[in-house]
Amino acid sequence: MDSMAVDFSRRRLTHIHSPELPTSTCPDTSPLPVMDLSAALSILRPPIASSFPHFASLPFPDPSAFLAFTQHLQNAHKYSSPSLTIPSVPPAPVAKRVALDVQPPASPQSCSSSSFISSSPQQSPHRKQAAPIPDDKKDEAYYERRRKNNDAAKRSRDARRQKEEAIATRAAFLEQMASRRGLQLSVQLARQLHSSSKRLAAFTFSASQADPSLGATSKMNLCQAVNNAMDTALKSDPSTCLFGEDVAFGGVFRCSVGLQEKYGATSKMNLCQAVNNAMDTALKSDPSTCLFGEDVAFGGVFRCSVGLQEKYGKDRVFNTPLCEQGIAGFGIGLAVAGATAIAEIQFADYIFPAFDQIVNEAAKYRYRSGGLFDCGKLTIRATWGAVGHGALYHSQSPEAYFAHTPGLKIVIPRGPIQAKGLLLSCIRDDDPCLFFEPKLLYRTAVEEVPVGDYQLELSKAEVVRQGKDVTMVGWGTQLHVLMEAAQIAKEQLGADCEVIDLKTILPWDVDTVAESVTKTGRLLVSHEAPVTCGFAAEIGATIQGRCFLNLEAPITRVCGWDTPFPHVYEPFYLPTKWRVVDAIKKLSHF
Repeated sequence: MDSMAVDFSRRRLTHIHSPELPTSTCPDTSPLPVMDLSAALSILRPPIASSFPHFASLPFPDPSAFLAFTQHLQNAHKYSSPSLTIPSVPPAPVAKRVALDVQPPASPQSCSSSSFISSSPQQSPHRKQAAPIPDDKKDEAYYERRRKNNDAAKRSRDARRQKEEAIATRAAFLEQMASRRGLQLSVQLARQLHSSSKRLAAFTFSASQADPSLGATSKMNLCQAVNNAMDTALKSDPSTCLFGEDVAFGGVFRCSVGLQEKYGATSKMNLCQAVNNAMDTALKSDPSTCLFGEDVAFGGVFRCSVGLQEKYGKDRVFNTPLCEQGIAGFGIGLAVAGATAIAEIQFADYIFPAFDQIVNEAAKYRYRSGGLFDCGKLTIRATWGAVGHGALYHSQSPEAYFAHTPGLKIVIPRGPIQAKGLLLSCIRDDDPCLFFEPKLLYRTAVEEVPVGDYQLELSKAEVVRQGKDVTMVGWGTQLHVLMEAAQIAKEQLGADCEVIDLKTILPWDVDTVAESVTKTGRLLVSHEAPVTCGFAAEIGATIQGRCFLNLEAPITRVCGWDTPFPHVYEPFYLPTKWRVVDAIKKLSHF
């Protein structure tokens, strides 16, 4: 910490001068002048200092930034145990050494101290002013000096502007990445971390000013707070992953120390590898699990089952004839006998020969037997959605056909983390499940996935982007289209869109969507399947009944057209981000 303090003091930041210490001309290695923080805060921002007196002993450059940071931590960790709550203790008024990069107040007379802040050295009153140069003395050398000075000033302004843009870009990046992992850092904190990474260990705060959910019982530095925050996020959501340079051993500043030992390692996987890892975990944990389908033994068309037969044998991983009805019927019988069945249909387009087995047998087996028999340990996997050149029989999205059938569960992931956790939940669920895998994301979606065994809750939607103007609902590949459209709408239209990943189509999470629409007043639902009788219609009808008095505009659907899936015109058929942006514009201006 001492070495960090030395490096921190060497930074060329504006000093706070107290009346006892005149402006210093010492070298950069000299210690900073000392000044009471209460006086400094009253100089910097008198309204903030008066509104938040408990920040008086806080060595943080911007109280509002710290307030935003602790508020984000509190929101991110609202599930913390009540036993971690600590009593509020007023901070002791002590002088702190600080170095702040701020602008001088508009009215120095309103300050509670005679100290002042200046971004440049004050000119001595005894210094003689340079005499103006007469016009007749302005020769070529004079104008050359003027030109050079102007060029130098322009370069300085450009460099300063580029630095500010870099800081803003870095801040936005940190905030986006943090929000995806459950730890939302404020823009103010991101700016501070960008300007000096060593400040991370230098900022401290007392337990009375910390979020009680952090579990602080004494003074804690920011690294410890971040470690506690990430610990809580990893504990509350099994899909949360922590990754970066050297995080496995704790990171440069030891902010992630002990987390890998507690929660296990992660590995970079695409969606195909995540599905393979999930089935590997299921086969390993349950000896009754069997995997079967067309060409499954050698790895399948998309290589999702590669290596599993060699690992678990031909009796548990095996091929079947090219008969989807037979595959589904065999899976139902295997599940009724007490085994865990994982059946693969090569393409969702080919699932319709098995429609009778799935709808009339699997979905109704428990009901028609009065609970005496069931085939709940049946999971049917099928590749799903458009891929760019699949045409009629390799591009369909048939989820709406099965969503009309009580007794089934239908799940569609958006990425590798969800694919593994949701597939394991389907395999171990007590109801027969259809697990549709977006084939376009098999190789393109890559994430850090926990290598251990974990499950994600079914029938629970996820708000992947917060917003206040428009609610957008999607699943699978289309969710990524909605995320791009939301960013474009923010930049071009100023519309702040909230994006929800439904994940489970049947039964779907009505409450999460209704809560969002109550807040925004506008709903847009998008999927690749044709618009007529698509699942977007069910969502719209349900939300219309739940949130009618809160709607500010008609519910909008952006879906595929009511035609067979074309080959040449596939880009025109799919609901692109530009179609979504146009719909957002109409919703916002209604």
